[in-house]
Amino acid sequence: MYYNTTNENGSLLKTNMKQATNQEQLTLAVFQTYPNDNLSAYDVWQFLIDNESINEQTPLTSIRRAITDLTNEGKIVKTNR
Repeated sequence: MYYNTTNENGSLLKTNMKQATNQEQLTLAVFQTYPNDNLSAYDVWQFLIDNESINEQTPLTSIRRAITDLTNEGKIVKTNR
């Protein structure tokens, strides 16, 4: 999900919505690939950068947002680790 906190519209809004969806899908794929690992947002972010799935300029907060959304959707579970 994209949270339009900057009141964007038109093609820029569409681009950002698509990018947020892509980040969420990539984040979920990392958790599915390593289901027994306790991964932080930073771990996922670094993994995606190292594999050139996202640009190194991608904010860590975008991955945190993706993790929160995936957790709220019941697709991943937050542990105490």
